[in-house]
Amino acid sequence: MLSTRHPAHDIQKKGATVENTFDSNSPIYLQLVKLFTIRIAGGKWNPGDRVMSVRDLAVEFKVNPNTVQRALAELERDGLVYTERTSGRFITGEKEIIQKARSRLVDEEVADFVKQMRQLGYSREQWLALVEETLQKEII
Repeated sequence: MLSTRHPAHDIQKKGATVENTFDSNSPIYLQLVKLFTIRIAGGKWNPGDRVMSVRDLAVEFKVNPNTVQRALAELERDGLVYTERTSGRFITGEKEIIQKARSRLVDEEVADFVKQMRQLGYSREQWLALVEETLQKEII
């Protein structure tokens, strides 16, 4: 893994607006994995940034440190973060891994959206029209 650390760019309070409303239908650690992945893939947490400590993240998200540790371990398995002994955890500098995570998130969100539109009885043409209408509203 790349070791492009930027100690001055520690993730202390970057994007620290936290929506602490966790869904009771999914384990909190998985929700943290998704949130952290979104922050990495969306560029709020940059390659080489030092990740806050487990304890600090637990305080910020008002969860048990073991829950944060489990989420970070999952991110390490996915290659999005890595640990340097005595220095802490850092966001990977491997852009391909970040791009794959971003694509995976998009695929999941689109699949969920399509599923919900089908459950609501919308045809493909109807929900495509709704998406186009929403995009037009954003442009104006």
